[in-house]
Amino acid sequence: MTIVSIIILGYNKPHILKKNLKFIFENDTEKEIIIIDNGSHPPLKNFLENHKIKFIRFERGASFSKAYNPAFKIAKGQYILILNDDAFLLRNSLDKMIKFLEKNPNIDVMGPKLIDRNNKIQFQGRRGEQTPMAMFFYGLKLHKIFPHSHTIGKYPMSYYTDNKIIPVDIISGSCMLIKKKILTTIQGFDERFSFFSEDIDLCRTIRENGFNIYYNPFITVQHLGGESFRTAPFKFLFHLHRSYLKYAKKHFSKNIFYRIFYYFIILFSFTIRGFKILLQRKK
Repeated sequence: MTIVSIIILGYNKPHILKKNLKFIFENDTEKEIIIIDNGSHPPLKNFLENHKIKFIRFERGASFSKAYNPAFKIAKGQYILILNDDAFLLRNSLDKMIKFLEKNPNIDVMGPKLIDRNNKIQFQGRRGEQTPMAMFFYGLKLHKIFPHSHTIGKYPMSYYTDNKIIPVDIISGSCMLIKKKILTTIQGFDERFSFFSEDIDLCRTIRENGFNIYYNPFITVQHLGGESFRTAPFKFLFHLHRSYLKYAKKHFSKNIFYRIFYYFIILFSFTIRGFKILLQRKK
């Protein structure tokens, strides 16, 4: 019986994917691996000879949500692990995640602690709801001045010290373990989100349907990340902030003040971050 279906979206970088698979196969949990090849040239299948791997290929590439949703439908596991190709399951973390959900049947979705290549914790692994006020405080970086405030530090959860298992609003789509029946109920990702915010929207949909999300800081996954920003920072910023606009349109359309305020915050954030990139290039 397949306990977990591990679904990885890959685009080129076969060496990264091979490293990812090495960590996966160190775990004993009965699993199937589905790799979504998002238009790699040459195809990733050419580099990965393993009969245990299933492949889905998009010749021209697809958005994150449109790539993952077909994979959810063919997955046979009781659980689905959504995993970035650059997120590595250190120290048998897959086994630990499965055991955590098996021992806590009341928990529906969980995320591990994410660390970068320098072992620094990535706050994106656990966040508060992306409300207009929370994003306003975050955009001004006020959480760095008032890190213990639950109001000001709501989005990055600056008040939290990663010392206990807690329910959270958002976990990262770079490594998210979820019961398959929940994905079936909510019908996967909203395909209106093409780049960024898919996981944020998914987490909100999960909670709105009465399911819960937990963060476990005692299970660690290394997430490299940041490649898109390093190689094409303005393109990264554009798609990121456009996804924020889509999120506001979907979830704050009933409150015109919230929506306008959110749009202002997004424009402010895009302007400030874009200006910083220009200054760094001139140095």
